[in-house]
Amino acid sequence: MTINSKKIKKQVHIILQGKGGVGKSVVASLLAQFLQEKSNLCCIDTDPINPTFSKFKNLKVNHLNLLSAPNKINERIFDQLIENILSANKNFIIDNGAGGFLAISNYIIENDIISVLADFDVFVHIPIVGGQAFKETANGLVSISKQFDEKTKIVLWINEYFGKLNEDLKEYKFYKAIENKLLAKIILPEQSIDTFGEDIKMMFTANKTFNEIAQDESLKFMVKRRLNIFKEQIFVQLEEGKICA
Repeated sequence: MTINSKKIKKQVHIILQGKGGVGKSVVASLLAQFLQEKSNLCCIDTDPINPTFSKFKNLKVNHLNLLSAPNKINERIFDQLIENILSANKNFIIDNGAGGFLAISNYIIENDIISVLADFDVFVHIPIVGGQAFKETANGLVSISKQFDEKTKIVLWINEYFGKLNEDLKEYKFYKAIENKLLAKIILPEQSIDTFGEDIKMMFTANKTFNEIAQDESLKFMVKRRLNIFKEQIFVQLEEGKICA
């Protein structure tokens, strides 16, 4: 009998998008809750201006301010983060705010971080939106994807809050730039404002996790039920997209 000795790679998940207010911290919190059920996880929030991810106390997020000045990285702090990733027996989620986007992107390129993390599975999660901000987020998607090699797994998060995209992504110009790296498409679906939308807004405004919602005796049954349906909508997509340890 042969024992399968294939080594499972550690994972690094990076959330990137230069446009603010498109749901990066929402993506980070949903991803963290999904992965925490499957692996030992370390969550990092590098947003120097609005560290929303670190407000989810139940996720035990570490806030790491990498900027010593606007668009100026304290490279010693970032170097230590890379050392921690390389040495710790954990998977990592790194949420990056719009304020430090250019500096962190430059650090990744200048220090050839992709080669440094060659023995890891690197996932880059990029949210885009419909509506007026579509072009800016789509351009950001293309720009970010060019920073990473073919081994990097791009996870596209489509936030329908500001408007929907066509189901067939091949209709868009950005698709050709990412198709060889695209692992999965996750949709944050448009919700009814008065029911699902209001409940989801409440959860994220209060920085609560699904587990906290389930245990909160002050919430009504239907609120909990709708949020559990939302959880399943996202987690099923993540499972089907093979985004797991």
